[in-house]
Amino acid sequence: WCWVIFSLNTFLTMIEQSQTTYYIAYAFICVAVGLAYLKFKSTEGAVITTKEFQVFQSGFLTGYSLVMLCELIAAASFYHTLISMHLDLAQITQLYIVTITATTLTGVATEIVDFGSRKDKCVLSALLYSISMFSLFFGGHFEMLLIGRLVYGAAASLHQTSFETYAIHEHTSLGFPEDWLGHTFTLLTHCMALMAALSGVLGQVAASTGHMGCPALCCAVFALSTLYMAVSWEKDLNSPRFMLSGFLANLNNTVSTLRSNRQTLVFVCISALSESSILIFSFYWAPWMSLLAQEKDQHVPYEIVFASLMLASLLGNYLFQLFCKGSGALLGSTENTFQTLLICTSACFLLGAVFQTSGFALLVSVLVQLCVGGYWPCVGYFRGRLLLHEQRNTVILITKMITLTVTVVTLNLVHHSPLLAVCAVYTGAAAYMLSTYMDTKSLQIDDGDDDSSDEEN
Repeated sequence: WCWVIFSLNTFLTMIEQSQTTYYIAYAFICVAVGLAYLKFKSTEGAVITTKEFQVFQSGFLTGYSLVMLCELIAAASFYHTLISMHLDLAQITQLYIVTITATTLTGVATEIVDFGSRKDKCVLSALLYSISMFSLFFGGHFEMLLIGRLVYGAAASLHQTSFETYAIHEHTSLGFPEDWLGHTFTLLTHCMALMAALSGVLGQVAASTGHMGCPALCCAVFALSTLYMAVSWEKDLNSPRFMLSGFLANLNNTVSTLRSNRQTLVFVCISALSESSILIFSFYWAPWMSLLAQEKDQHVPYEIVFASLMLASLLGNYLFQLFCKGSGALLGSTENTFQTLLICTSACFLLGAVFQTSGFALLVSVLVQLCVGGYWPCVGYFRGRLLLHEQRNTVILITKMITLTVTVVTLNLVHHSPLLAVCAVYTGAAAYMLSTYMDTKSLQIDDGDDDSSDEEN
């Protein structure tokens, strides 16, 4: 509590008048997320669980929340930490490309080689995060930064898959009812909202101590989470497996499906274009806002801004779930929502490319992330109806490879504000393809195959 009081006091005293807009937006979005949470909570039924389950659930959520908190702070401080090391935008762009490439390729590798237990992968993810943050203290050597981003990308890939699979496996092996798993993932969403809000305050306080304040905080807490999970989490039994033949067989079947099924091919293209825009904007928001702020001799509170963007994304997620509860998750209404989200995202990108002011940039960024929050469950919803269960992972990997290629080419060829125009074109094209080539009436509705719950969490 002493640390919390100290952080809040430091946080309030360091607000500059020129940054008031950012902090007001952060507070407003926090309130909006809180209200959405209360509304969502009122629609949930009571879940009666056992003490054994509560112990497992609290342990899992604690470990995951610690990792998520530091991952948010690390992502928020990525740009300004490297700028403080006197790197230019081209070098920072290359480091970002290395990161997303490592994330994608590690995901492919883990589909081919299954090493260690699920718990070991979670622990390894936090450990690699800590190592990558520590590498920033050797920022005078660009090669060390490259290695650090490779390690960070591998950690991010494990983070995206291992925690979910560990939770599912433990629920099954411990014999807990299936509906309790949904309760855990729902709480996980709420924890993410809380961590997003905390990351803004803690990250900004850490940043005020110096340009290496955020990396130091992340390095320490990642190490703490590594120790916590290694000691308190139960280890599952999972022998190493080499699955190249199965992966190649699934890949061959999936490619054949894409060739013969236009619906699936169009869906992959829609996903790749949309997610390329998301990846590009995930990098470009910081240099964009920094450039606009420098024109007025202002400073951007990056951690507060990034926390606001993540909270906006979670707000979009809450609103989509409330919409689904109200509409009964009808396929037609979801398609219309998906198309509306893509059109709105495209319009926001276009407006951001045209109107170059710091306040408008913040507004556009928040609106984009609000749409992104609804995008992921929409994609999961369609994925559950278009794809066979055994082909989903392979289709996701193919989509990620296409997304990576498009993102890398775009970041290397386009710079500064035209990036927003390119993102507008990508999402606009995705919306056009959805309305023109996707025939939702031909899709078989089967609630058992809905994949949206995985994506929205």
